[in-house]
Amino acid sequence: MLTVAPALGRLDLARHYGTADAAGIVATPIPGLKLMRASSDQGILSTVYQPLICIVFQGEKRVSTQARTYAFPSGHALIVSGDIPVTSRIVEATPARPYVSAALTLDLALLQELETTRPPVSRLAGAEDSGPIAIGPADPDVLSCFDRLLGLLERTSAIDAVAPGIVRELHYWLLSGPHGPRLRALGRPDSHARRIARVTALLRARFAENLPGQVLADTAGMSLAAFHRHFRAATGRSPLQFQKHLRLLEARRLMQAEGARVTHAALAVGYESPSHFTRDYTRLFAAPPRIDRVSP
Repeated sequence: MLTVAPALGRLDLARHYGTADAAGIVATPIPGLKLMRASSDQGILSTVYQPLICIVFQGEKRVSTQARTYAFPSGHALIVSGDIPVTSRIVEATPARPYVSAALTLDLALLQELETTRPPVSRLAGAEDSGPIAIGPADPDVLSCFDRLLGLLERTSAIDAVAPGIVRELHYWLLSGPHGPRLRALGRPDSHARRIARVTALLRARFAENLPGQVLADTAGMSLAAFHRHFRAATGRSPLQFQKHLRLLEARRLMQAEGARVTHAALAVGYESPSHFTRDYTRLFAAPPRIDRVSP
């Protein structure tokens, strides 16, 4: 049975690849694949997960939504089947045994394509309502795919030819596994999950704009009341709260990565009042924005 050890070795060899951001995350030349390595607790981090699979190879993390907190230990996979705001914290990491993980963004078009080529399956009751986050022991076939993807970081000339096939295989195993019903719902164009995904994609692209609720409901192909109900069920937030979360995350990035002034960051992400921005920012990050601003 394949364990996390081979892939952990790959990550150790690839640890110097690229430059980590403030959260210790490193992008790779493989589309959608990111690595993370941390030697200590970095405090509580806020983000908005997209559909993805993440595997912890060493250490442990806690992931919290508004509804519950999940333990995410070594050897386990986290599968996210929708866009959802979360907070996370590394709870097991030392310089000698750092926290190490890898995450791959899921391809909704690929899920849809693979779903149409699979034998028909009955739609399980509650498959779309079971929540967007699941954590469990990593499947050996999924681990094998991650090991091979990480191995390509040492043979970058092969990435374009080889990586797409491995990513396709990984999506197949996910659809075939215990979390398949969640992902099959995401792959169906007419599902509630896919309709809400269209809206969250729109909000990500146009978070600085004031988009009317009816525009969002029309994007989902739902009545306004049904849209609000399904959006909250999928994300744990109202559309306005979700958009506010995106704005605050981008403002923080502007201040930390680009040294933007507080007022400039507030206006850039769609706030009309800097004082309103400061209140919302402090509520989310437990510190005023001036603390997070990095001088250029």
